[in-house]
Amino acid sequence: MGFHSIRAVTFQGALLSFLMYCLWGLFQQYILNGYFVNRFSDFLPGHPHAIPLLAAVFFSLAHLPNWFLMLATAAGGYVCARIYLQYRNLYFLGLAHGVVGFFLYFVVPDTISHHMYVGPKWFSM
Repeated sequence: MGFHSIRAVTFQGALLSFLMYCLWGLFQQYILNGYFVNRFSDFLPGHPHAIPLLAAVFFSLAHLPNWFLMLATAAGGYVCARIYLQYRNLYFLGLAHGVVGFFLYFVVPDTISHHMYVGPKWFSM
């Protein structure tokens, strides 16, 4: 087991996974914040506290039916939406998403995370 993880991984494999997850995290943050949070802000201009909650719900629902990811993304989506509303920095959020997702993948067993699968692929586990 590499790096005391539940997954066998080489340093090169871990580095590549980390870099790829940061890119994937940036893409997901663009969808969450660059698209949805900005649209919710336009739609609900007088309700700044509702925007992160609504974004977190949508982000969580995108991870159906994986209950573990739905819980993690509800919390993470709320925090990221709050940070985005204040600082408007997708690069930081993408990096943070990549770091958190990378470590969750390496420390949470598949019996809980279902290999981080969502949608139809989740049922193949």
